[in-house]
Amino acid sequence: MGKKITGVVLAVLVIGFGVFAGIRAYEHHQKQTMQEAAKPVKKVVVNIAMPTRKTMRDERRFSGSTKAWSDFKVEPKVSGKLLRLHFDIGDKIKRDALIAEIDDREFRQNVLEAEANLEYAKAKLLEAQGVAKLKRNEYERRKSLIELDAISLSDFEQAESEMNAQIATEKMCQADVKRYEALLAHAKLTLSYCKIYAKWGSGDDDVRYIGDRYLDEGTLLTVNTPILNIVELGKIKANVAIIERDFPFLRVGQVADIETDAYPGRVFHGSIAQIGNIMDDKTRSAKAVISIDNKDLSLRPGMFIRVRIILGERKNAQVVPLNAIVQKDDKSVVFQNVDGKAVMTEVNLGLQDHEFVEVISPELKYPVATIGNHLLNDGMPIQVSELSRMQMAEAKLAEENKKNAAKKKAGK
Repeated sequence: MGKKITGVVLAVLVIGFGVFAGIRAYEHHQKQTMQEAAKPVKKVVVNIAMPTRKTMRDERRFSGSTKAWSDFKVEPKVSGKLLRLHFDIGDKIKRDALIAEIDDREFRQNVLEAEANLEYAKAKLLEAQGVAKLKRNEYERRKSLIELDAISLSDFEQAESEMNAQIATEKMCQADVKRYEALLAHAKLTLSYCKIYAKWGSGDDDVRYIGDRYLDEGTLLTVNTPILNIVELGKIKANVAIIERDFPFLRVGQVADIETDAYPGRVFHGSIAQIGNIMDDKTRSAKAVISIDNKDLSLRPGMFIRVRIILGERKNAQVVPLNAIVQKDDKSVVFQNVDGKAVMTEVNLGLQDHEFVEVISPELKYPVATIGNHLLNDGMPIQVSELSRMQMAEAKLAEENKKNAAKKKAGK
């Protein structure tokens, strides 16, 4: 009996101790919770920006070098000493202008010789024609006599043979005349090559420029030795490499904006004139030719340029800064500042440029975090930086001033 009472007492003591320990643990937990709640909440400091609207353009950027629209070398067709060269580097030259003169004394002598040979051939032809006429007459006379049986058959055949021989001689002399006429024409043509004129294809551009000069007066030329080159500068072209990703979107006629370090801040305008049909298997790119108007001659061949081609445009697009976009689980999100808390919002993106990206959906009604947003999670408390507060205040003041100015103008 005593053992049973002892066991009951021990059980009550164990249970009592357990209850007491539980109460103490609960009181400790409550105390820690109250202490944690009393601590100030640490907020993430971020910069913010309001979503805005602007015209967005789908643009691609390329680089390349300018080239003359046309560029050809002037080369002689005959050998000889270069007597005179009438143009130098940078000179303006008009179509059909006399560029250079080659010593033509030998070629003039060839013309005189060809003329003399032609005159001699013509004289021989006249002589042959006179003899041929006599032989024809003699043949006709003997023909009439043979019909009267007044001469022998051998006399008639001899007259016929002499006539035919002379007719052949006459034809040979005619051929000689034609040959010497051709030789004279060739000699005159060769003589004309001693004066080199500016010649290029048809078109409205009658003025071009000397790009380079290779020789000086007095040089002994050989055939096809370059003397100088002529370039067309009223229109410039640029060759750019188009990678596979951009190739399907380019079309002949698309507008291109061109910039070069020679003219900081200035934008030249051109368009795609040609697109190559072959992709280089080493660079995986095709060549496109950009045509650039250059009437004021600002651009020169060999300049490095940057090309921007507009593929599409969307007006009044909702945009946010590029750095407002954060990737979370392969999704594009922004963090909106809603009453001091970060609200993670998945966004559907569209066009982008070097500064902004279009948010197609949803409509964003609150400022979005930019700098510091990579530290955020949904629901975290945030603190707007002093810089952003100032910028937002300035933007708000500017907007109010703009509206007041518009109202004032409308009131007048």
